[in-house]
Amino acid sequence: MKVIVFEKWDWNLDRGEGRLDEHAPLPTSHARVYLDWRGFPYRVVVRNPSEIRSLDSDQEESFTYDYYYDDDGKVLEKRALDEVGNVELIVRYEYDGERKIAEIGWSTKADDPPKRLSCRSES
Repeated sequence: MKVIVFEKWDWNLDRGEGRLDEHAPLPTSHARVYLDWRGFPYRVVVRNPSEIRSLDSDQEESFTYDYYYDDDGKVLEKRALDEVGNVELIVRYEYDGERKIAEIGWSTKADDPPKRLSCRSES
């Protein structure tokens, strides 16, 4: 298992921003990315995300995201977990060959059925 640390994690694009030196002290806000044997992120732990953290807040916040891939390395599903590891949000992806054609997501805290979040073409 390899771990890479970034200044922040982009949930929408599934990538880290601002890679940090592994030997440097960690800033208050950072994302620790755990990679599988293929080099794909399987878990991301974001501590005190700067984009939503109040400057005067002393409360520590943590968000955890798990990723699931097919054999070709395409993201099939990602999940957002709460502080104790319960799944809060699930997003599944549909593909037409290599093109991502749909994101379908739902909250496990609501009784609503899954919703199509987007339908975009990506390579």
